[in-house]
Amino acid sequence: MATEWLATNLRFTFFYTSGSRPDLHPAWKAIAGDEETSSEIENKKNNEVVITGPLENHTLRIVNSPIKGDIILIPRIIQNPSLPPHIGEALPLIKQFGGWISKYLTSGELPETNRIAFGAQLTKVGDDLDDTRKEITNYLPFLTLEDTSAGDLIYQINRPVQSLVIPELPINRLTTWKQLQQVTLTVRPGVDAVPSSEYIFVLQTVLDINTDAERSESLPSEKIQGMFTELINRGTEILENGDSP
Repeated sequence: MATEWLATNLRFTFFYTSGSRPDLHPAWKAIAGDEETSSEIENKKNNEVVITGPLENHTLRIVNSPIKGDIILIPRIIQNPSLPPHIGEALPLIKQFGGWISKYLTSGELPETNRIAFGAQLTKVGDDLDDTRKEITNYLPFLTLEDTSAGDLIYQINRPVQSLVIPELPINRLTTWKQLQQVTLTVRPGVDAVPSSEYIFVLQTVLDINTDAERSESLPSEKIQGMFTELINRGTEILENGDSP
């Protein structure tokens, strides 16, 4: 029987309306509170400034690139080497992540943005290949997996809908579904994790729920909180019910 959805990472993205790169240190202060716990690295190759530090049992990473900001929650430690790296059970963490991002959205420090996105990479682990095959058909019931010799599977689709918060604004519901075999890690104290000879069978989905890329004017500041909540709700709906028009 497959596990519950486990979150590998969660992401909030916002694209800058203006051509200048803003200061994103206020984002760290609004979410994590203590700036002394963070470190900053300038990635000249990618022209990025990255702020990183602990947030409860996770790592928070804020990436400031020339056109957008990304606030990403990632694992800090390998919790269970027999499972893929993850930050915990997805659904409660998505709710908690939404609360953290809301602190920034309501702080008055968010730069003008014409596009936002909620992203997540999530994994279920099955007992064997047949288990993950059955699991993926629960979320993609139109798939017919009759070829038992088939290996990895990848399915991607975008199902646009109109926003409920800003009715004239399209929302892209881009999802990628994968059925994979992965090598587990062996972890020993004081030694880097190394691949083992054992495999696990996983169902992975990547959510990218985002507002229309064609919009050039800024989103109304008073509606951004509601928009982000809508993006999270639409992503959660996919996790609970699978792919649907």
